[in-house]
Amino acid sequence: MERRGAAPGRVSDDLQERRRLAALFAMDVLQTPREPIIQKLLRLARLEFGTTAASIVLIDRSMAHFHTRIGTNAARCRRDGWFCNLTIQGREPLIVQDTATDPRTLALPEVSGAPAARSYAGFPLLTREGLAIGTLALFSAQSHRIPEGKEDVGRAIASIIMEAMELHRLASHDPLTGVLNRRGFMDQYERELERCDRDGTPLSLAMVDIDHFKMINDTYGHGVGDVVLRQVARVLPPAQAESATVGRIGGEEFAILLPDLTNDQAVPVIESIRLAIAALVLREAPDLRITASFGLAQYGAEARTDVQLLAQADAALYHSKEQGRNRHTLARDLAA
Repeated sequence: MERRGAAPGRVSDDLQERRRLAALFAMDVLQTPREPIIQKLLRLARLEFGTTAASIVLIDRSMAHFHTRIGTNAARCRRDGWFCNLTIQGREPLIVQDTATDPRTLALPEVSGAPAARSYAGFPLLTREGLAIGTLALFSAQSHRIPEGKEDVGRAIASIIMEAMELHRLASHDPLTGVLNRRGFMDQYERELERCDRDGTPLSLAMVDIDHFKMINDTYGHGVGDVVLRQVARVLPPAQAESATVGRIGGEEFAILLPDLTNDQAVPVIESIRLAIAALVLREAPDLRITASFGLAQYGAEARTDVQLLAQADAALYHSKEQGRNRHTLARDLAA
């Protein structure tokens, strides 16, 4: 029987979606704070188009995330149930004067979490490669006439928003490894601690140090040392904890925030990372054995403040170094 491949159009669409998602995750904006400049731009856009609400909506595989928003409390909803999905598919402005009668929006399913929007104007947030990672969404719960002839204004504001997000990414990320730099990591650290205090959820912090890194640089050269840093950073984000935050906070030192995990829950996550690092083989230095040491502490258990949490994870890390490296230590075991 003749086997048929996927239709060319479907293959092209799937490839485009993979590229779009790669661009979204490379921007690393889903976890970034709401920048004041973007909020000002949203107010300007809302004023220009006369809507009651405005939001930056970032769209991943299945969800639409209302990242920065004014005039709405919406946080996220299924992407297939809101208008921004249509905007990114077309990669062109989408103006809908009445979502209850427009044939483009009538077929959308009702989904939980989606804000009420009788009128809608959406402008794609495009990367330099033309990939739409989300939209500038302007909408009103009641019927409202969206001004016509202002598409170029919406495009311009969306473009400035993209530039602002890119500048924030450059300022908060380590250029060598692509993970958060110390400033970016500490910003996220403070936000996660505030969330723990508010919601009463656990938070684990792991400090990571590449073993014998000075010897690697001295023996193999700083070029290989840079490769080691990049490869270790590549395996640090744990597959088992999608909400984890990774930062490079020193020369060969990294930190991993693990929200909603106790230390007992975090140990297998950390061990899987340790084993992944030990399994790394570099084409540039195939005989080089790479290992790392870990220190783990939990907020609200051993540590009651941000300073205590950092200090206890750091102390646990150096205990791992003193005990022979390539292992993890729990801060609570040191206290015991």
